[in-house]
Amino acid sequence: MKVFSVLFMILGVILTLLGILPFILKYPFNNSPNSGPANI
Repeated sequence: MKVFSVLFMILGVILTLLGILPFILKYPFNNSPNSGPANI
């Protein structure tokens, strides 16, 4: 059972990184007026 818990933990970390990555790439932190989430 310990193997399954480790696999699920790794899978959760990968999914979290994949979920956060687009926000970092789409919304760079800068001082321009267009910075921040865009209204789609």
